[in-house]
Amino acid sequence: MPETIRAVSQSVLGGPEVLELAETERPEPSYGEVPVRVCSSGVNPVDPAARESGFYTGKIVLIVADEARGQ
Repeated sequence: MPETIRAVSQSVLGGPEVLELAETERPEPSYGEVPVRVCSSGVNPVDPAARESGFYTGKIVLIVADEARGQ
């Protein structure tokens, strides 16, 4: 597996204009977890609210799209 992954992230609160494509370190799975190669991901209806207010995660810097299809 590659050492890094590409992800859509944000470092400030705001609308879709704050989204950026970032390359970040590939997370290591914890005990009981397996890595999944994401083939596609979706946007949940709550994602825009989290992006604009940070209420969903409680933090500003986040990787967007918790819904994914992988193999």
